[in-house]
Amino acid sequence: MPQSGQTTGLTEGADMTDADAAKLLVIGAVNVDLVVAAERLPGPGETVVGPDVSSHGGGKGANAAVKAAAEHGITCVVNPAPVLDELVGVLSVPDILTPNSSELRDLYARTLSEGRHDPTEAEMATALAEHLDVTVVVTLGADGVLVVDRSGATSVPAGEVESVVDTTGAGDTFNGVLAASLAAGHDLVTAARRSAAAASLSVAHVGARTGMPTAEAPERAPSGS
Repeated sequence: MPQSGQTTGLTEGADMTDADAAKLLVIGAVNVDLVVAAERLPGPGETVVGPDVSSHGGGKGANAAVKAAAEHGITCVVNPAPVLDELVGVLSVPDILTPNSSELRDLYARTLSEGRHDPTEAEMATALAEHLDVTVVVTLGADGVLVVDRSGATSVPAGEVESVVDTTGAGDTFNGVLAASLAAGHDLVTAARRSAAAASLSVAHVGARTGMPTAEAPERAPSGS
């Protein structure tokens, strides 16, 4: 987490003060990602040899902190990765939940066992939002983002990606930019658009933190169709 007077890539060029930056709290892990490149994924029980290995800074908390900026108010954003029993018991506490597709299905199964058989992402997100009285922002990879709140459901397209190199850290980039955008005063859908654009840019580089774009990059990135 940046100390007072320091900035991250997201805050460069932004109109934010040290007092603002001190208001954002990111909870998570700090670790080093070891990346081994291989020609293909291994099958069950198979060992695949990679030609080289590289290390990159990573971790849920560290990655989000790199991309997080000021927070104006007390808004709690929780990325439920992974979905743990301890987390399920406090899902009504946050204002915004940001699961991916598999986490959404896991949350739905754990909290709404009497729900519809084989529901869509929109149906699951809507049911969770109503049941927990929270806003649900679902990341769907190349299919973009689904924002579900009291006003209804809004689909946000993913940003354009010329070549996917490494998806590690894309979710962390999304969550960091989402928190920073909300803190900077953007509405939720606009924040989701900026976050989707940033996440799409991040997958063009190797490493969870290496691919995180600067603050200006999401604004210049072309949106998906």
